[in-house]
Amino acid sequence: MRTAMTFLSALSTGYDRVCDRTLKFFQGVAYKCWVVAFPWVLDSLQTGSLLPEENYEIVGDTSGGENTFGAKHSRLSREHLFTDFCLACVGDSREMPKESLHELLTVCGATVVDDPIGLLSKVAKFKIIVRCSDSSIVPTSAELDMFNGLYKHMGLLTVMREWVLDSLGSYRLQPLIEYVLNTGVTNVPF
Repeated sequence: MRTAMTFLSALSTGYDRVCDRTLKFFQGVAYKCWVVAFPWVLDSLQTGSLLPEENYEIVGDTSGGENTFGAKHSRLSREHLFTDFCLACVGDSREMPKESLHELLTVCGATVVDDPIGLLSKVAKFKIIVRCSDSSIVPTSAELDMFNGLYKHMGLLTVMREWVLDSLGSYRLQPLIEYVLNTGVTNVPF
């Protein structure tokens, strides 16, 4: 386990403990680090010693909301969030490169394969395709046809990347149904 700390700036000039969803935030959570607001640095410098992190720990993010306590849940958890998962990431993103998403998933216990067909040869409780495209880009009809075909013929669900990020941001698996891209699917494992 990594012991380095991750420092994050608060959103406003006031001291709040909600931060932007950045790769560094997600890495801090994934690696079970202390994720603290910038005033921790300033106050520690002012006192001349490192202050206890508890009062400065980030408690939420701009998308997941306040009081999700993802960093704390991660730090205190003995389990990895995605241990029972084998995931295939498809698509491209400017917001978060696929390699960075792979790192986050792997650090959190998932097995990651290069393409959806690779899921078939793996043993895992949950096999899921993650669409890695930027959140503002709506899936094309060709993508939806592909996702629906993979579900129909192989039983593979496809979810938005936000499922991974929302789950990681709170360090709690989010209900899949809210993120499923397959048409007409109502029976999901959780």
